[in-house]
Amino acid sequence: MDHVVWDALHAAICDAAKEIACAGKLDDAIFAAFRVVEAEIQERINSRSIGDTLLDEAFNGVPPQIDIVDDSRDQTAIKSLFAGAFRHIRNDRGHKRAPFLPCPNLSVCFQYLAFASLLLYLLSRDRNRFPKAQAVRISGSRDQPRAEIRGENLERVTRILASDAPAPIVRMSQSAIEVILPSRFSGFLRLESEYGVTTEIFCDCHSLEPRAQNLYQVIAADIPLYADRHCKIRRETVVGLLYSVLESGRQHTKIIPTVPGRYQAGQYLSHGPFEDEAVEESWYRDPRNGQIREAWSGARIAKPQILGELDESRYGSIRVFPSTIHTEVNEQRTLNVRAYKSDGSAWREEDVTSITRWKSSNVRVAFVKGGILYPKEFGSVTIEAEWQGLFSSAEIEVAHLSPGQRTVYYQGLRRLQRIRFDEADNLYIVNQSRSIFRLNRSGGLDEVVRIVIDDAQPTGLDCVCVDNHRNLIASTPYKEHCLRFEWNGSSYGTPMPVGQSVPGTKKAIAAAQDGTLFIAVMTGSIIRVRSDGSEDAFHTRDTTINVAVGPNGLIYTTSTNERAVHVYQPDGKFVETIPHGIADSPADLFVDSAGTIYLPFFNSGKLLQISSGQLSQVTFIAEELGNPGGIAMDSKGRIYMSDFSGDVIYLLNQPRSTTTERM
Repeated sequence: MDHVVWDALHAAICDAAKEIACAGKLDDAIFAAFRVVEAEIQERINSRSIGDTLLDEAFNGVPPQIDIVDDSRDQTAIKSLFAGAFRHIRNDRGHKRAPFLPCPNLSVCFQYLAFASLLLYLLSRDRNRFPKAQAVRISGSRDQPRAEIRGENLERVTRILASDAPAPIVRMSQSAIEVILPSRFSGFLRLESEYGVTTEIFCDCHSLEPRAQNLYQVIAADIPLYADRHCKIRRETVVGLLYSVLESGRQHTKIIPTVPGRYQAGQYLSHGPFEDEAVEESWYRDPRNGQIREAWSGARIAKPQILGELDESRYGSIRVFPSTIHTEVNEQRTLNVRAYKSDGSAWREEDVTSITRWKSSNVRVAFVKGGILYPKEFGSVTIEAEWQGLFSSAEIEVAHLSPGQRTVYYQGLRRLQRIRFDEADNLYIVNQSRSIFRLNRSGGLDEVVRIVIDDAQPTGLDCVCVDNHRNLIASTPYKEHCLRFEWNGSSYGTPMPVGQSVPGTKKAIAAAQDGTLFIAVMTGSIIRVRSDGSEDAFHTRDTTINVAVGPNGLIYTTSTNERAVHVYQPDGKFVETIPHGIADSPADLFVDSAGTIYLPFFNSGKLLQISSGQLSQVTFIAEELGNPGGIAMDSKGRIYMSDFSGDVIYLLNQPRSTTTERM
């Protein structure tokens, strides 16, 4: 039966002691076994010390270099086991002519060797050697996602569970493991080793979704609604549902009519569906401050789906936008990092760009600071973003942009519409929110204007114009006038109304070189606002949704009915019709100083170029721009297009020798 006992001992103890013990040198075998234990501790903590000094180094630190148990008293007891083994058992045989208690037979020898095996087992439970998951990156697609786990001792992992199902491991090293995840996975990855589940990390695949979840969080439910502004006549069959929604990185509140008794504060809801039945003009008392507020002038009854409850929130992934960047030396780009948070079955995204840590694989080519990419010399580089144990990466290529090349200039705002440059090539953006954003040529995104709109209004600003003095003029579908913001050299002042002389929705604005504004009114008029503030108007030949100022101050508008561009003199006299023949709605209109007309079409994604009255299509970008929201041109003659559905601004490198004029 001796072979059974030997097999039960630790392999390292057998290797060191078996041959010696079988030769009858039992105390020498015991000494050799405990010398193995001491050598293991020395190697584990990279020390040449022995005895008590070695044990102090191993077990006394905070945290200890050998970390076996949580409780400090238990840690002291564990250390005492090793101290007794070294002082009494090993030293008794290593420093005396004869041990105080000589080993009488092989059976007793086995008991000593079993104790040495126990000590090696305890050392194997050192949590500093366990696999540790410290960070995770999600890649692939939402239907075929992958997770790259980074940490320590990962070569010891034997299996990874995605929730309760094994996740196939495709790559493994000491510091990284890559696994294949189930489709649209959200949950814990549990790393198993020979000691069981030793570490876990939460992740999800929401960063791979094409667009953010349309998510609304209930603030208050069953709010009484009233048919009068004094809140005396209560509506009996409907109640108000007050919720918050994320728009352009900010939370806004809205109220909608719904059925009583269905929703509770803290729930996450979908947007709609809506019933055909509508509720007329209503008011309510805001439950947060008791103020009487208007709810809406007319709205359909909403019955949104309950997506989840407010629960323990966990961040499961981040993503850098854009993920692929082509740029030139010293042409900074603005990056955006979003973190994705799960609340039960619902999820949200959050802008964490300002608090993200960055690392470049080659800082001589390009590096990131404060969310701004600084390209320094030609080459390719990978940059990594890390936030709270989550990381993501982007591939950067620094080179000359070739003629006709399209690249993503910016990605980080939703529902992009009109875009316009100032004389310094700073790009101004509206996206149906309450804000005007400025994408600086030197890098960085600023909110330069924010207006107050009632919570009942679903959208905000949808058009912007920049004049030669950097003043901003903007419009919203819910006001009968435009807003003018004066630039004082450092900030924008209080908005002043302009374009009030003709009623109707204002859809587009253009500024001439002398500061005169031309405002398109959907009813078929152009309002002319002079620099002294005086206004007049002239009628157009069709519904007017786009307007631009071209060479010699000529005014250009689009005609959907005639599938053409109409040209007017500044006084309103009609000049000519330029046909384009496209059965689609132009999203915007741009005319450069040579008279070349650019028309992006919303549904087809085509961009047409009309030169000298002859139609030509820019084929290298045709039908590849999603749903264009706006078009602009910088001082180098390069075209920029915003994609309403894709949430990106494209740079279309088409250098021109002519000097462009701002719209």
